[in-house]
Amino acid sequence: MSGLIIFPIFILYVVVGFLVLNFLFSLFKWNIKKYIIVIVVILLPFWDLFIQKGIKTYYQASGLLEPILYEMPFKENELFKNLDISKIRSISKDNLLNKQIYDNYKISISDYIELESEDYFTNNSKKLTRLNLKEYSYEYINIPTSRYVIIPEYKKEMIFFQMAYITKMILFDRENNKIIAESSSIEFTDRYAKFRRHYLLLQVGLTQQDFFYINTESGNFKLFKILNLRI
Repeated sequence: MSGLIIFPIFILYVVVGFLVLNFLFSLFKWNIKKYIIVIVVILLPFWDLFIQKGIKTYYQASGLLEPILYEMPFKENELFKNLDISKIRSISKDNLLNKQIYDNYKISISDYIELESEDYFTNNSKKLTRLNLKEYSYEYINIPTSRYVIIPEYKKEMIFFQMAYITKMILFDRENNKIIAESSSIEFTDRYAKFRRHYLLLQVGLTQQDFFYINTESGNFKLFKILNLRI
């Protein structure tokens, strides 16, 4: 449903709600704070968004999403020698020889990068692929050999009555078998948006995103900035 339809629906809800409440107030002569009550009724379908905004503000202000760097990764001339990002990034097979993509990775990585390649149009299975940045070539591999790997933790830590959840991402050193950095992100659910989605805005289908939502707050990009990673 486009915004051109959503806006009239919301305006209709506001107008009808105002008229009904105004009628009731005039009928029973409830004049005290009636406009405050009207505003509350109008905003009531969005109550979860206000709480989620408060949660997001708290996490931003408290620094709980700031990345943690336990030690700096080894670099040569300010560059990673290699890096495995196959668990967070994929590339279309059509772009495996795209020079611009190679040049972008070469800003922060010198030798090679490992990621998954796939054919987005035929839904073929993904293949672990190594991009040789110096030679502008690629090869399919079975086992990654990069010293460092970026790993997302798929377990979600639900918070505040399942209105939001925390996810983590780590930078792991395979050579020394330890985590050297980690970051957290907070994402928000639509668990309490059923009335707003299906009845107020007439959204249908479970795959549709709520037209009103709170954006994710991620510490991943801050970690990439600290590590000077362009991926």
